[in-house]
Amino acid sequence: MPPLAPFLSQQQGYHLLSAVAGAESGARQEIPIGALLHQESGYVVASAGNAPKQGHDPVGHAEIRALSRAAKRVRNERLGALSMVITLAPCPLCQAALRMARVARVSYLLESPLASNPPWPDFSLEKQQDHDLETSLSQKLKFFFEIRRGLVSNVGLRNMER
Repeated sequence: MPPLAPFLSQQQGYHLLSAVAGAESGARQEIPIGALLHQESGYVVASAGNAPKQGHDPVGHAEIRALSRAAKRVRNERLGALSMVITLAPCPLCQAALRMARVARVSYLLESPLASNPPWPDFSLEKQQDHDLETSLSQKLKFFFEIRRGLVSNVGLRNMER
């Protein structure tokens, strides 16, 4: 089977698509963002979607929830053997959490107005390039905020998930 996207291996493409799928799962109540932590071998250790509203948790960001799940699963707060794939560039709070957990590699699909360049020289963010996925996710985020602002009805959300 050929790679899912020309710039990605099949494994990396799977992880990116899984993160996108994780974002979609929270689309009803939460901003549709997903994060996924995996080993170099491709084994998925943890994934999560945004859930600050659902969990009444101001730091219930997808990245932080995935980090917590992974740390519990591997029974260690240091996650240096793992890489994270995120649908949206991480905010400064999530960047700090990723650095504290010592995640080996962080890649994302879409830029975010809340993201900034990391202040640490040893922490790098890698933007993935896939126009089709970027377009699809951008449209979903735009649609989500249009619903939230009352510009379109909730009925259209069911069609978006198909």
